[in-house]
Amino acid sequence: MRALQLKIPPAVLTLAFGGAMSAIAANLDSTAFLLPYGRHFGAAFAILGIAVILLGMFTFVRHGTTVDPHQPARTTALVTSGVYRLTRNPMYLGFLLILSGWALLASNWLAVVLVPIFVYLLTKLQIEAEERILEEHFGDAYRRYKARTRRWL
Repeated sequence: MRALQLKIPPAVLTLAFGGAMSAIAANLDSTAFLLPYGRHFGAAFAILGIAVILLGMFTFVRHGTTVDPHQPARTTALVTSGVYRLTRNPMYLGFLLILSGWALLASNWLAVVLVPIFVYLLTKLQIEAEERILEEHFGDAYRRYKARTRRWL
């Protein structure tokens, strides 16, 4: 799996999982479920996800560092303020919230099962490589940040 690290853009991975969720929901009625207000919860999760992504992006831009997930070595500042006080990966958390909302909107158990698979793949394909590079780049400052701030929440 290491050979694929930093090769698949996180947004593309998110879209692929969203597409798979849609296909499952459209073709596998036997795994559907009814959740009262599921569409409302799904929409709320998705909107919250978009907001978290934007907060993360704006914070990076404000600190003058890259938001490009393929170029973690180009990071010029260790950002630990704003939403980064709560999570080391707000943009990825946002993708997770969007997919969770999508799974609720799809109202399908198999779509829900894809969410932890997405987390696993995003962690293995993107986050672990980023963390390794950031630790090399920022050393003890990044290790201290990692120790006090969770990867997700």
